[in-house]
Order: sequence, then C-alpha cells, then structure tokens
Amino acid sequence: MNYICERQFQSDLQTAQLVINEILSNIDKRLDENHIFDVRLILNELISNCVIHGNKKDENKQVNLFFSLNRNKIKIKVSDEGKGFNIFQCKSNIMDENGRGLVLVKGLSDKFQIKGNTITVLKSIN
Repeated sequence: MNYICERQFQSDLQTAQLVINEILSNIDKRLDENHIFDVRLILNELISNCVIHGNKKDENKQVNLFFSLNRNKIKIKVSDEGKGFNIFQCKSNIMDENGRGLVLVKGLSDKFQIKGNTITVLKSIN
C-alpha cells in the first residue's frame, strides 16, 4: 500500500492540477472515497496557495511537493519560493474569499504545521 511521490514543478495552476491528478490516480484504489475526497481538497488548497499566494503566480518559480501514503498515514509537505508567513498574524475570516482553505486543511488533518514557506500535513487513514 506504500506510495511516495516527490515533484518540483512550475508555479502554475494547470501544471499543479496535472500533479494532483497523478497522485489521485495512483492512490485511487488504495483509499476509500471519503479519504480520496479529503486528499483532493488538501492537495488543491495547499498547492494553489503555493502558486497564488507564495509564488504570486510567477511561472519562473517552483513548487515542491512530497506526498507519502503508507498503511495508516498520509504525509503531505509543500513549499514555494515565497517569503512564508506567520499563521498567528493572519486574520482568518470564514466569510472572506481568501483564508478558508487553510482552515479546511487544518480541520481535515491530524497534524498541521507551518514553518516559513513550508506546510506539512499528517492525516491518519485508519
């Protein structure tokens, strides 16, 4: 059941979607549909944040992704070339157009960690 994917790719949403689809097609038969839904949402939010907010849609910048799946856990780590941010300085208003994504990701995760321009997520799949 183990699966590992490491990718560095151009910072654009079209390329990001190709990478996400690659991962989803490789884990589709390994997880139930609820976990697939969660993984899709987490990957979409984290990677789009890297492209849009971290790299400011600059296609000359890169997004780094590490994804691993084992018997009982998923680990996702993403980073961009942006300056990073302090989550405690961000005011997340659920009604704002921006800001909901990381709230959703945090809610779906067992561990959610931000260090500068890198976000790491752990999710149990018992």
